[in-house]
Amino acid sequence: MINTRESKSAIREVPLIEIGVANFSGNIYAKRSVDKIFEILNNKRFFTGELVGALLDNGSYETKLDRNSHIIDHLFIEDDFIVAVVKFNNTRNGKEALKIFSDGIASFMPTIKGKIDEVTNEIIINDIISVDLIPINDKLLKKEFSWITVK
Repeated sequence: MINTRESKSAIREVPLIEIGVANFSGNIYAKRSVDKIFEILNNKRFFTGELVGALLDNGSYETKLDRNSHIIDHLFIEDDFIVAVVKFNNTRNGKEALKIFSDGIASFMPTIKGKIDEVTNEIIINDIISVDLIPINDKLLKKEFSWITVK
């Protein structure tokens, strides 16, 4: 007998990048960066990511493709934010990532190949490796937010 029931993924719309505003590192995703993100997604069809456990000794994070907890196959722009439609996998890693994200103790962040324009601080993107869920700490947490005005 064939099981016709598919496992359901939890889906969330998540503001990923604020366009034209300096991020926690002081770098900016400008229009050129945004266009490149959409081009890369169109070519790859989706981004994968994982819940990153902790900082490595050298202060960086490590992504392992066999631990994917979610995929992103759609992005859109709303109120000067790139918003990602995140599908959390119906796996142990996916369920854990959804809980930690829902509890507000982790934030999504793209891992890119590229460089920073030293004059404008614009992020120049060559490729996107993954969009991971990173634990929030004082270095990542912005002190001020600008978001949607409720009307």
